[in-house]
Amino acid sequence: MTVRGLILLTGVALVACAAPVDLARGEAAVVYGEDDRRELFEAPPPLAAIARGASVALLDEGALVRAGDRYALPDTYTLGEAEGLCATERFTEQPTAAWCSGTLIAPDVVLTAGHCVPDAAACAATAFVFDYLYEAPGVLATVDEADVYRCGALLLQRLDPAEDFALIRLDRPAVDREPVAVSPRPDDPVGSGVTVLGYGSGIPLKVDAGGAVIGPAGEGAFLASTDSFTGHSGGSVLDDEGALVGLLVSGAEDYVRRGDCFVVDARADAEGAERVQRVEVPLRRWCALDPDRALCAALPAPDPAAGCAVAAGPSSPASPWAILALLALVTSRFLVNREKSQTRCVPGAFTPQNRWRTTIRKRRS
Repeated sequence: MTVRGLILLTGVALVACAAPVDLARGEAAVVYGEDDRRELFEAPPPLAAIARGASVALLDEGALVRAGDRYALPDTYTLGEAEGLCATERFTEQPTAAWCSGTLIAPDVVLTAGHCVPDAAACAATAFVFDYLYEAPGVLATVDEADVYRCGALLLQRLDPAEDFALIRLDRPAVDREPVAVSPRPDDPVGSGVTVLGYGSGIPLKVDAGGAVIGPAGEGAFLASTDSFTGHSGGSVLDDEGALVGLLVSGAEDYVRRGDCFVVDARADAEGAERVQRVEVPLRRWCALDPDRALCAALPAPDPAAGCAVAAGPSSPASPWAILALLALVTSRFLVNREKSQTRCVPGAFTPQNRWRTTIRKRRS
């Protein structure tokens, strides 16, 4: 996905089940066209606490090497090697162990993209790892036994042009972690500030507090100008209060060739094409099956006038032409992004050692 510049951001009211958190967005300078990704230790403390408590990296379960009560990350290419980056690019020496991102929304439930965990077999082959991050310049956090979880069950999964999400029950409740506050709502004003958390291009956790809502992207989704990449799929998209409003599912190309190497594809903010699935969509699906969950109380009442296409049950009549136009819009965006969003993020498609090499060969040929 592409790099965007900072935009002057507006506050958004919190509709969530937790107290609001001030992310101190206003302290950042407004810079147009600059890469806003930051390490966790560079983020404002409230945002860093949310990210460390709820962000989870998806790795190949068989690639983790256990040594006592600790885990060694798999031996992977650096970002520079994996993407053939020019020496001027950022983060080139960082490892690329992750292939998707996720968010802890309940003590034992992770939300991610549907293309990251397409079925139960893929879920069983996935490790859900906290603390894949830098604690200081050049210092990776230690990954302990308490930071690594397996798939207990694939609760719900969708992958089609309109819906792309998966809900996973972990093999046990997460220890010393704090599920993110959830704010399911049907829309956000254009220009509203958003923050993305995730493991773009497989590297350790990054925070981008410089994104904004660009506009709607069909039913239950919107476009944003977040600095996000392949590997961010399933990652948290937060509002200015620190509540989860959606998850990254697809976007524009990450890197473009410059001579004999590649650089980040930088574009104007107005070209923002990172597609965000609203958290309301998976929550409504989940709550239709299990309405007693505490998270269901945060869902807004369906709008009868809108027909509420996301909710279970029949919707109100709509113009056939409007339906055809919406399907054409969503399907075209899905087809453009499908190869990018699914090539890397399907466990079992490649061995851990060859996953990136095979992807690079396809992209660079």
